[in-house]
Amino acid sequence: MSKTIPTANDKEVKELIALYKAKDFDKLKNMAKSILKENEDHHIVLNILGLSLAAEGKYKKALNSFDESIRIKPDYAIAYNNKANIFLKKKKYDEAISLFKEAYKYDSTTKIKFNLANSYFEKDEFSQAIQLYIEIINEDENLLEAYKNLGLSYQAIEEYDNAINIFNELLKKDNDNVEAKFSLGNIYLEKNNYEDANNIFNEIIKVSSDQRFYYNNGIAYQYRRKYELAITEYKSALELDNDNLKALHNIAVCYKGMDDDENALRYLKICHDKNPDSEETNENLANFYLGLRDYENAIKIYKKIVEKYPNNIEALSNIGISYLMINKLDESLEELKKAYEINSESFELMRLIGEIYYRKDMIEKAIPLFERSIEIEPIDGADRIHYYLGKSYQKIKDFEKSLFHLKESEIYEENAYWKEDYLDVLFHLRGIDNFKKEFEDIYQELDEEGNKSVIFNKIKDNSEGS
Repeated sequence: MSKTIPTANDKEVKELIALYKAKDFDKLKNMAKSILKENEDHHIVLNILGLSLAAEGKYKKALNSFDESIRIKPDYAIAYNNKANIFLKKKKYDEAISLFKEAYKYDSTTKIKFNLANSYFEKDEFSQAIQLYIEIINEDENLLEAYKNLGLSYQAIEEYDNAINIFNELLKKDNDNVEAKFSLGNIYLEKNNYEDANNIFNEIIKVSSDQRFYYNNGIAYQYRRKYELAITEYKSALELDNDNLKALHNIAVCYKGMDDDENALRYLKICHDKNPDSEETNENLANFYLGLRDYENAIKIYKKIVEKYPNNIEALSNIGISYLMINKLDESLEELKKAYEINSESFELMRLIGEIYYRKDMIEKAIPLFERSIEIEPIDGADRIHYYLGKSYQKIKDFEKSLFHLKESEIYEENAYWKEDYLDVLFHLRGIDNFKKEFEDIYQELDEEGNKSVIFNKIKDNSEGS
């Protein structure tokens, strides 16, 4: 065999390409070895051999073959490109990008630029990908895949209007492009434009059956609170994918939205039975029982979660809350402390544990937790905690601090005897000039309202007696 410079039009090269397309890799390797025995510097054969090895998943040998091809012909863009594709497949994006750039130096074709753009896209470096896709579309306006990936890139960085424009451009060129329509529907979902999302998904479903289309259509209906329509779409998705746990869960949520707790629980149980060891399905079922105030079943399932996931702080917290709701304070405290060990900066846990200490009359432990929780979160739910602090300080006879916190809790307590609690503390301070008038004003206000609370009557009796 002549050792003239090989070309892609050589007979043996064409035969190897045909074997590669036919996936007859054994015959291809034998023929390649025979050719290389005669001409060991045949860079094209080495490249095709590398392709066949890569197709068989023998990546290390494939890379060696491409490297040898590049050693022989350092400007061989195709070998750089094929080597880069292996790194791209293995999600080694930096290596892939570097090799595609090298390939592009020697062959500045749209195909290699597209591969480079896809590498940036896969690496989530969308700005670089967008720039390249725009250049590619300007070079070849019929490369529809570039439109699709450009639209997805804009979508990923939440430039939704640009994404919509690109997908509409794509649909002008290919009106039957289901994936472009699906992407448009998903963008409308992300923009909370649920009616337009339903319109797009319904249009797709008329011509193509895919569980993704039914499922996302269900999501749009669910957000519109059209629960029956959402359930129909989720069930259609399940016909195509019986193991779609998210669809099962969302059906339960829809039934809950319709106040149909029986069917909601039924679907949560189906979801749980399909994947009984799943942390998520167990949490969903346990949370539902908690919402139903079925605390015994909630505790049972939360404990199953904690057995497998001992650091699941939500499960530990909810076990504690469930015990608290059935007045098992010691058990509640034990579980909440476990959660608190995991996150000692949780103001919610501080407040729950503080409330238990308060109810157990362990005021010296309750007060620091309440105070710290308000330091961390002085607004959300703080009215309730100010009230507990006010009552706590009252118990240890620090009446001025008690008065301060009860005043801070006025919003929380305005429908729950705040004035009576406040008056009760003022009663102890009535002899101090700063508080005397306020005591008299609130006392008179309650008297005029005809207040008959235990606290007011106690104060009234004491006042009349004195």
